[in-house]
Amino acid sequence: MFQAELKRNRDSTERRRSTRYSMELSGVCKVVGDKSRRICSDVCVTENLSSKGVLLRTGRDLSRGQLVELALSWPVRLNDTCDLQLVIQGPVVRSNGASAAVAIERYEFKTSRKNGAEKIPLRLLAIAAGF
Repeated sequence: MFQAELKRNRDSTERRRSTRYSMELSGVCKVVGDKSRRICSDVCVTENLSSKGVLLRTGRDLSRGQLVELALSWPVRLNDTCDLQLVIQGPVVRSNGASAAVAIERYEFKTSRKNGAEKIPLRLLAIAAGF
């Protein structure tokens, strides 16, 4: 069973509207471009995330405004049998070397299967998690 200590990153000077939670998830970060441009990808690890954004570390310098897609390994399995991925898409809003903040514009959970990934309605995930 997965156990994690989710720490709220809040202090008296915090100005963000959404609470950030310390959570290390590994995955792949893809820079998304139009079809005429090459798409780059690299491994990444999240430092924290909220309902509005994610802070991550990657081996590549990301520029403000770049559109990225993150495919993150979710630490809990669906019904203890099926691996999940959290897929996030959004622009880089801040970058400092190998660390970048990404605003979440779209997200979805996908099941991981040998023949690809399939979308699962968020409502079913909430039921499976006991909400």
